[in-house]
This record gives sequence, structure tokens and C-alpha cells, in this order.
Amino acid sequence: MIYIILEIPALEFDHNSMHRYSVIPHEYFHAYQMSLSKNFYEGNIELKWLAEGGAKSFESIYMQQYYAYNYFKNAQNQINISVSNNPKIFKKYNDYYDQDTNYSSSVFITLALLKELQKLDHSEQTAFRMLFKAFWLQNPTNSNWETKFEKVFSTSK
Repeated sequence: MIYIILEIPALEFDHNSMHRYSVIPHEYFHAYQMSLSKNFYEGNIELKWLAEGGAKSFESIYMQQYYAYNYFKNAQNQINISVSNNPKIFKKYNDYYDQDTNYSSSVFITLALLKELQKLDHSEQTAFRMLFKAFWLQNPTNSNWETKFEKVFSTSK
């Protein structure tokens, strides 16, 4: 059984932190991902940059829509240089964990993919649907995610 922990530290309320509003949409997005992919639910895929980059992007959009707060700018702003010269370090949770502060680098990689999809004439809506839904519906695993990725994000429309 999987539990979603929605605990919000008291300090976030004491200091009026906007983060307290983003925790629930973030964790529910992971529940959504699990509903699309049995392998994600069972832990058979560890693709941190896309799992967390998607959840953090979703929560940032939520924060903009419901609180007029630019969470991308204010909380996803510590991007590590490795996103351009060694992005593979953002694949697994325990590898180089300290290099992905608040998953900022994972968000950057996810949004870079979104922009590349738009350059291929996918609408923003379609590109987000591919990132948030279509890939996870392929039920990827650690051993086949690259093939599933290619299938969903290929350059052909």
C-alpha cells in the first residue's frame, strides 16, 4: 500500500510560506501518475527528472492559477549547471540528490522538453499532455523507458 504524506511543517505557516499551498497538488500529481502507470505505482521506474519535473511543473502552474504566484521564478530558480553538461545525473533519486535543489533542475529539463515539443509544432496544451499523461500511459520501466520515451516524443506527429 502506498501512502501520500501531506504533512506541512508549522514553520511554513509561521513564516507564511507559499510552499504550504503547493504540497498537496504536488503529491496528488504523483497519485495521478500512479493511476496512469502500474510500473510507476509499483516503483519499477525511477526517472526523477520527469516524475518530479512533471509534479513540480504542475504545482507551479497550480500556484500561478490559484495564488497568482510565480513558483517557477520564486522556487524553481536553483538550476545546476549539470543540466547542460551531465543531465543523466538527474535520472535517479539518490544519485546527486543535492544537485537538484527543490527539483529545480528536473523542472528545467522537463520544461526544455516542453519547448522542444513546441518547436516541433505541438501546441503547449498537447506538449503538456504528452509530458503529464501520454508518457506515463506507456507504463515505462527502468529497462524500457527510453523506447517508450522515443515512441511518445518522437519528432513525427
